[in-house]
Amino acid sequence: MDLPCLWPLLVACLAIVAQAADYAVDLQVEPLSSGRNLLPNPSFEKVTNGVPEGYAWHQNTAKGVLSLTHPGHSGAGAVHIANTTPFGPNIYSQLSLNAQVPVKANTLYTLSFFARCDGSPGAAWVGGGPDWNWRLGVPETHGKWMRVSRSFVSGEAQNIPFMINTDSETEGFDIDDVQLEAGPLSPFDDPAGPAAGSLDLLPAPAPRADSARPATWASSLY
Repeated sequence: MDLPCLWPLLVACLAIVAQAADYAVDLQVEPLSSGRNLLPNPSFEKVTNGVPEGYAWHQNTAKGVLSLTHPGHSGAGAVHIANTTPFGPNIYSQLSLNAQVPVKANTLYTLSFFARCDGSPGAAWVGGGPDWNWRLGVPETHGKWMRVSRSFVSGEAQNIPFMINTDSETEGFDIDDVQLEAGPLSPFDDPAGPAAGSLDLLPAPAPRADSARPATWASSLY
């Protein structure tokens, strides 16, 4: 029997019990929602002069090139970054959020994004955090969108930077739907439906010894 077919029977039973016990039953069904995304313009839909609004492009010491590719994982476009400079100390180009992100101290946060590249992304990462220690490497995805996620603990930080870095040569990679949320990764917050795959990286140490490792749910496996 399908589960939805049991609802009328369940409601009827609750009504009988309530009448017999002479008290009211307030039955409420609320939808399960995802965590609030702390990053603005996460799918890079708003663009001014070729740069997503709220962000700044810093070529710095590398010959990185920022552009937008269409369509994106969700919406009209995604960020595309290429780089012709070999890896070296303090050699990078960067797309960074203009304002730091307010966080609570000693709190678990999960950072995730969707990546796509046909070849090697080189030494590229998405993150930031305290002292730039939150880094999620961009993987090879063989031309398909892949979600990458990792959980971190904020420590004493109350405001953290967010950025996308290219640190070595690459023909290019795409990034879309960046997300930072409190707690573990929600399985219900993919704005474009199931991705081609998912990559859950090991989390940073939790503030308590009994803290559980957050899981990532990949819809393509079910």
